[in-house]
Amino acid sequence: MWAIALLGKQSEILDKPDDLDTVLKEKVNDLEKNPGAVSPAWTQYRVVAKEAEFWQAAESMPG
Repeated sequence: MWAIALLGKQSEILDKPDDLDTVLKEKVNDLEKNPGAVSPAWTQYRVVAKEAEFWQAAESMPG
């Protein structure tokens, strides 16, 4: 679930399970309003290929 990644508190001690439920519901609502939201802790990379190769097994190969 993407909303869990948006919490950003993976290493913090959880005082009460209800706290997690409350914040998670808020993040789910946020995602419904803005489905493209990502965690600020995430990094995005763009890879531009100069060339690509496609391989196909021979008909005699099992599989």
